[in-house]
Amino acid sequence: MGRGFIARWHTDPAGASHRPEAIAAMCDEFLQMAGVRELLIHTLEGPTREDAMIWFIVTDSIENYRQHAGAFCHHKFALERLARDCCLILHYKQVSRKLLAEARPWAICHSGGSALYDTYDVLEDRAYGECITRWDIPQIGLCGGCQVLAVRLGGQIGPLRALCEGEADLNPNYMPGQLKEWGVYPVRVLKRDPLFRGLGDTIHVQEYHSWEVKDLGRQLELLATSDTCRVQAFAQRGRLVFGTQFHPEQSPDAYPDGFKVLSNFFRLARQHRLNKQTKPAP
Repeated sequence: MGRGFIARWHTDPAGASHRPEAIAAMCDEFLQMAGVRELLIHTLEGPTREDAMIWFIVTDSIENYRQHAGAFCHHKFALERLARDCCLILHYKQVSRKLLAEARPWAICHSGGSALYDTYDVLEDRAYGECITRWDIPQIGLCGGCQVLAVRLGGQIGPLRALCEGEADLNPNYMPGQLKEWGVYPVRVLKRDPLFRGLGDTIHVQEYHSWEVKDLGRQLELLATSDTCRVQAFAQRGRLVFGTQFHPEQSPDAYPDGFKVLSNFFRLARQHRLNKQTKPAP
């Protein structure tokens, strides 16, 4: 199913459709990449349906989406392994009500990004915003995706702060002069949400950011924090919608807590889908 669906629907964010035979050739090439065959076998062993899939929506600019396609594919493979299902990568400009209705993803992950928010419209695009606010689909935002979800759900975001005199700039090539979390950091779990099942009171996770969620608003609840960044994780009240300021999809071998967070998210999303399938008709 996956290849045929991608061949029909995968279009360039700028509007130019890719030929189905070209998409098929790309998929065949991916199958030959080291480790992908094993990943797909593992995926097929999971509890999937013919029309099941997850989505990985890239929230970065179109230019960065094209330039860093290999990195997004790498994250896609990690998500497929953890979800035990196929994953479709989309740019946020490709999201539409029609596509959601036909694809019926059972979980959506929103990527991070490095473009400045005032240079593109990820915080204003209407069709993408409806995906976040109106559809009954479990969702999780990762780093920049966390910030996008927060804004769409009534929160506010902004830079951490300027560096003080004598403070080291952990990545001078990105947002120079701004405080950043760059590397593996301890994060304190404040609420024993199912997202953190099986994890301790402190987790160690990968961080790459200079902005943060400043105000959660009324809809969002704080789940985790750190000394540098107050909002490290949140949940929307009444829905399976989460945000993590850290990058759980980029967990180093020595620090697997992020992968455990994502595994818990997919477990919650899978149970949500099962409950919807088995709910008796009115």
